[in-house]
Amino acid sequence: MQRYAKQFDGTIPVTVALYDEERIVATQEGVGLYDGNQKSLDRQLGTVHVTTHRLIYVDASRPESCSIVISLSSVNQTEFYTGFLKSSSKVTLYLANSDSETDGDVESWICHICSYRNPPGLGDSARKCGLCGVTREVSSLSLESRSKDTVYSGNISVTLSSSASAVSRPTHEPTPCPACTFLNHPSLHSCEICATPLEPQVARMLKSAPASRPQSPSVSSERESIKISFRKGGDKAFYAALKRTLVGKPWEAKGKTSSSNHGIDSTTASKSGIHGIFQHAEENAKATNDTLRSALGDLEALMIRTKEMVELASSLNAKLTAQEEQRARLKALQPDAITGSLVADEPEEAKFIRSSLSQLGLQTTAVTSDMVKDEKEWIEQLARELGAVLTGTKNEGLMRNRGIVGLDEIWGGWNRARGVALIPPETMLLCLPHLPTVTNPPIRLRTFRSGLRVLHTPHYTLSSFTDRLLALISASGPQSTTDIAQQENITGALTSEMVESVEEAGDIIRDEQGAGSEVRWWHNSLRDYTWDGS
Repeated sequence: MQRYAKQFDGTIPVTVALYDEERIVATQEGVGLYDGNQKSLDRQLGTVHVTTHRLIYVDASRPESCSIVISLSSVNQTEFYTGFLKSSSKVTLYLANSDSETDGDVESWICHICSYRNPPGLGDSARKCGLCGVTREVSSLSLESRSKDTVYSGNISVTLSSSASAVSRPTHEPTPCPACTFLNHPSLHSCEICATPLEPQVARMLKSAPASRPQSPSVSSERESIKISFRKGGDKAFYAALKRTLVGKPWEAKGKTSSSNHGIDSTTASKSGIHGIFQHAEENAKATNDTLRSALGDLEALMIRTKEMVELASSLNAKLTAQEEQRARLKALQPDAITGSLVADEPEEAKFIRSSLSQLGLQTTAVTSDMVKDEKEWIEQLARELGAVLTGTKNEGLMRNRGIVGLDEIWGGWNRARGVALIPPETMLLCLPHLPTVTNPPIRLRTFRSGLRVLHTPHYTLSSFTDRLLALISASGPQSTTDIAQQENITGALTSEMVESVEEAGDIIRDEQGAGSEVRWWHNSLRDYTWDGS
C-alpha cells in the first residue's frame, strides 16, 4: 500500500467525510492491517469501512495519525483466507499499477475558467467544475495528486517523487475552431460558440513525442498488497460486500469518460461554455413552448366540446318546446277527444332535460341575427328574450325580488344565459326601449345624474320612491342614507343616487352636522311655504 494509501483524519465521522456520490456498503470492527506480508504495527486494532469508492481504515488508538484511505479503483484482485488455529481470517487486496494517481480522490481545487473553488470529490466531482462544467487541467491534476501521494509503511512515512514526463506540457495558446475560427481556451474540447469538437493539444503533443519513454520507478511486489486481518469475525459478510462493490464498480457508473477527451463526454462538452449556456436557454424555451402549446390545445378541445354540448341542449329544448306546442294545439281543438300520451303530463325524462338546460343557463334557444330577416324583428325578439331572462319563471329571473338592477349586471347575466352568440352592449341598448311592451310588470330604463343606468320595475320609479321616503321620514324622523338602504334592501351607492334625485326634485333637504358625521335627510317643509312678505 505504499503508493495508494493516503492519510485520513479518523476523528471526523466517516459519514461526514463521504463525498456527494459516495455511500457506505459495509463496516467491520476489530481488524488489523498488514503491509504486504508484514504487520503494520500502528494499525493493529481499528474499524474498516467499505464505501462505493474507497476503503477507509480508522485506527482505534490513534485515529488522527494512523487512519488511512485507499481508492477501490486501485484494487485489481482479492483473496480470502479462512484462518487456521490461531491465525485469523484475512482478506488480501492486490493493488494495481495503472492510473492510480488520477483515479483516486483529490482535494478542493479552483477552476481555471470561472475561478470557482470545487469541493473534494471522486470521479466527475474531481475532474469537472461544478459551476461551469469545464474539465480540470490534466497536467495540474496529475502533478497535484502525485505530490500528495504519501506512502505509509509501519512507522515510516515516505513521500514518492514523480518522474519527469518525456512529453513536454501543452502550450497555453488558444485553440482555433475549425468551423467558426473562434479562439477557445486550450483546456476545452468543443467550441464555446458552435460546439464543434476540437483536437486536444495533449493529443497533438503525443503525436510528436519520442517512441521511448522513461519507465516509472518499480515498486517491490511485496509492497503491492494489503491484508485485512479480522480479529472479531465478520470476515465472510465483509468480503461478500467488498466483492459486490468491486464487480459493480460504482465509481465508474456516473460520468464514465474516455481517455481521448480527458474526462469530458459528449453531453458535458456540448453544454459547457457560452454555447452550453445558449443551448440550455433554448431547451428551457422549447419546453415552455411545448407546455403552453399543449395547454392551449386542451383549451381549444374543451371549447369545441362545450359548443357541441350547448348545441345539443338547444336542439333538445327545441324538440321539447315543439311537443308542448303540438299538445297544446290538439287539446285546444279537441279537449274531450284527446287522451293518452298527447295530453299526459310531461314525462320525467323531459323534466330532467329541462333542469339540465336550466343549469346550463339556457332555458330557450338563443336568438341570433341569422334566424330572422328583418333587423327590427331581431331587436324585438332579443327584447323578448331579455325580458324572459329578467322576469323568468317562478321568480327565477335576474330581477327576482329585486326591483332595480344595474345595467352592467344585467348585460353579464344575459350573456351567461345565452352561452353562445354573445350580445354586445350596443345591441343591448337598442333592445331596452322595447322592454316595457314585452314585460309584465313593465321594466324601464333609468339614468341617474352621475350617468349610472339601471332597469327598474314600477315600484322604483321616482314618484313611488319619493312617497315611500317621505312616509318613512314622517314616521321615524330624519334618516341617513344607510338607514334608507336597509329599509329598501338595495346597495348604498344605488340608494345615494336615488336620494339625490329626490333632493334634486326639492322634496327633501340634507342636514350636514359637520366633518365625519353622516348626512341626514329631512322633509322639505319650505317647499309649500308661502311667504307673506313680513
